[in-house]
This record gives sequence, C-alpha cells and structure tokens, in this order.
Amino acid sequence: MILGFKKNNSFNKLQVTLSALSPFIIDIYQSFIVGLIPLLTLKFGLSLFQVALLTATSVIANSFFSPILGFFSDILGIKYFLIIGPLVTSVFLSFLGVIPNYYILIACLFIGNLGIAAYHPASAAVAGHFGGKRKAVSSSIINFGGNFGSAIGVLIIILLIEKINMKFTAAAMIPGIIIVIILSKYVPSSISKNNRIMLRSFTLLVLFTFLFIVNIKFNYKTISADFNTS
Repeated sequence: MILGFKKNNSFNKLQVTLSALSPFIIDIYQSFIVGLIPLLTLKFGLSLFQVALLTATSVIANSFFSPILGFFSDILGIKYFLIIGPLVTSVFLSFLGVIPNYYILIACLFIGNLGIAAYHPASAAVAGHFGGKRKAVSSSIINFGGNFGSAIGVLIIILLIEKINMKFTAAAMIPGIIIVIILSKYVPSSISKNNRIMLRSFTLLVLFTFLFIVNIKFNYKTISADFNTS
C-alpha cells in the first residue's frame, strides 16, 4: 500500500483527473526553456556550449534525480512530492525570463527541474493506486496530460512574451500555485505532525528563495543603472 493512501480497488475519477491536470500544468513549465533559449542567447550572449548546458541541466535534474526522489517519496509520503514538485517548478521556471545572470539561470533551471523529478514518480504511483482495475487507462490519461502540457508550453511562453513582455514571465507561475492549492486540498494523506512542519519549512524555503531572486534582479538593475550614468 502507498504511504499516505488507504487501499483502494476502484477507479477514482477525481484523483485520476487531478493527476492528469497537474502534470499538464507542471510540464508546461518544463518546455519554457525551449522557447526562451533564442532570447536568452541574445540576452546573455551565450556560446553554443552554454546553450547546450541549459538543455543538459534540464535533462540531468529531471531524469537523473527522478529515481532518488521517487525513493524518498515512498519513505516520506507521496503527497509531499505531489505538492512540492509543482510548487518548486512553477516558481523557479517562471523566473527564467527575468533572471539577470547566466549562473543564476542555471541554478533556477536545475532546481525547477528537480521539482519535475520529484513530481513524476508520485504521479505514476497515484495512477497505479487510484486506477483500480483500469491502471493502463489512468496511466495513459496522466501521460496525455503531461505530453500535451509539454507541447503547448513553448507556445504559451512565446505568446506571453509577445503579448506582454519577457520581464513578466514570472506571472506564469499563477497556474502552478493554483494547482498546488487544489492538490493540497483534495489529495488524501496521513501526514504526521513532524512531516507537516517539514512541508511548511520547505514552502518557506521556496518563498525565501523566490524573494532572494527578486532582490538580486532589483539590485542588478540598480547597479547597472548607476554604472551607465557614471
């Protein structure tokens, strides 16, 4: 039995739907970097190696750490990772368009894809648990959600940049925050008091990191403005 979930042999439409909607949202962010690469190349004057490093960072964080985070989700409880994954991904990958430094960009790209690596094993476990006798159907629905999100993520970030501005890409985190709130309400769990404290601490860490990035961006603009006027 999955930690945090009661035994269930029936097809749970609510949980399977949520498990399809959430990878749809989270995988939208995953493909942001594909649409942003041409703009980031011009912004930072990137070499071919630096551009390749952006893609490599995404793949390494997303793929290599997935089994590790899947192992911890079995120990700590799946709801952790169903909530933390989209939260981390939506916050960090939405800031890719406004980050003022290439190395901070790499760090945010890495952390954001760790959120995806944390989420996908838990999502697959939900498909197997709540799919009842139709596990293949539930898995295919969840895969469809994720693949469709990846397909339109590039279009969404480009439309956002064209219609508004590249410096407003952080607004793209809103759907991710909404899905986190929905998951925290409807995904069943038996989280202990100590685990709740850990979850809240991690949420605060994400918030402080978010504020730190905003502060760096503001200070970078201030310093640049002072340098140009001097």
